[in-house]
Amino acid sequence: RTQRKTSTEEHARHRFDRIKMTDQWTSLTKCPHPRFSNAVFLSADEFVVAPYNYDKQKADGILKYNVSTNKWSTLVKYPKNFQISNCTLSVDDNERKLYLLGVESMVYCVDLDTNKFHKLPKGDLEVGVNASSLFIDGRLHILGGSRCRQHFVRKIYTEETGGSASSGDDDEDKKTAADYEFRAVFEFEEWAKGVQNCALIYVRSRHQLILMGGYHQYCEHQYADIVWTYDLSVAKKHRKWVKRCKMPERACYFGYALTSDERYVIAMGGYSTARKQIKKTYVLDVESMKFVKSTNVSSPASGSVRGTIDDDNNIYLFKHDNGALWKINASKLIQRSVHADDDNYANALVRKYKKLLKAAEMENRQLKIQLSKQKQVNEQLVTQKRRSKTDNKAVEAASADSKKALKRVSELEQATQEQQTEIRRLEEKVNKQERYINELEGEKMMVKNTSLQQKLKIRELKSRLGELEDDADQLDSIESFLAKQAQLSKQQDLALQEAGVIN
Repeated sequence: RTQRKTSTEEHARHRFDRIKMTDQWTSLTKCPHPRFSNAVFLSADEFVVAPYNYDKQKADGILKYNVSTNKWSTLVKYPKNFQISNCTLSVDDNERKLYLLGVESMVYCVDLDTNKFHKLPKGDLEVGVNASSLFIDGRLHILGGSRCRQHFVRKIYTEETGGSASSGDDDEDKKTAADYEFRAVFEFEEWAKGVQNCALIYVRSRHQLILMGGYHQYCEHQYADIVWTYDLSVAKKHRKWVKRCKMPERACYFGYALTSDERYVIAMGGYSTARKQIKKTYVLDVESMKFVKSTNVSSPASGSVRGTIDDDNNIYLFKHDNGALWKINASKLIQRSVHADDDNYANALVRKYKKLLKAAEMENRQLKIQLSKQKQVNEQLVTQKRRSKTDNKAVEAASADSKKALKRVSELEQATQEQQTEIRRLEEKVNKQERYINELEGEKMMVKNTSLQQKLKIRELKSRLGELEDDADQLDSIESFLAKQAQLSKQQDLALQEAGVIN
């Protein structure tokens, strides 16, 4: 009976634990189509996915989800007879364009201002299924896929569109538009043919890529567990993928998200060895490149899932193959620290300044585009002035237009300089807040070390106290024995006196 009672209590406790592990996720409106690409945010309250459109599933176009209204809608319709499946999606925030690559081996560009699809020139790229992609500073990065062992990069911006963001590739910036094509910058020699569905993350504050997990279809160990990093801040010739650590278990098809303060990568769900379905959540510390303890809140779905995150650290997790969608704040998945309130304040400031920095960068890019166009107009006016020397009126008109153009160029250059000053100011504030976070981390380590030393001292004192108590018990025993011996001696003396043996 006792065993039965214990078993019932354990069952009730485990049932409570299961409820506790899932009841902090909020269920949202399902995606209208069960199979789709990864999700990318277009703004603070909208993200998009590209549903598969092939024999097994028909879709109208790219879908948009509004986090405020919890509603889905079609953002851009697919062209007639358009097919896409097992695809990866990336976004260029500055130019408002999406880049889509699937098993069809062609990169498509979607202009969100015109809602038009077009094939990227020289966009043929054979990678197999489920590659990973990111758009960073004017360049499209594509990595992996079931038949790809390489990391490809392609420069998208040309001088005609106002130049590209600086990334240290000065030689590449001198190329003409005809030279903008995919080039392999690294090859993973230990991959048999390729790795699909791996996590690819860009940490902007460190100018670093992180690669995690994935599925080796043609390898003995089909599920990967290596975490790699790629430093974009070093010279191009020195860039390479470096192994940093291992995941707690081999995993692929999991959802993942980088917190808005860029301190943690959270992995949720997925498959492990022998297609074991995972419901655990794992947290990677980006600075130490070590996995840290997470809370007991598990993923609401196992197997193949998709994940994304907004600026307020709300994670959106999809169940691939049925479209179910949930939401949770990342703070509920990361173990709270001693200085959690201070951390939240500092991270909120970092998010604030990063938003301002991003807005300033976008405005600066638009100014550069305007400046480039204005310079072209000025050059045309100068050429026109030289060709029309015989016509005084034409010369005077061209001269007036030229002066206006020069004035406009000067104004744009001044505005560009002011924007660059503002960007440097915001970057300094971001760096200052990150230094503050590091100081808090140092304080936490000191608190932990002090607490550990105190615990060790208490343990030592308890041990010493136990020894003293044992000594006291022994002394009490000896005194009791001597008192008893003295009493017996007195009794013997009285008995001898009564017998007349002694006087």
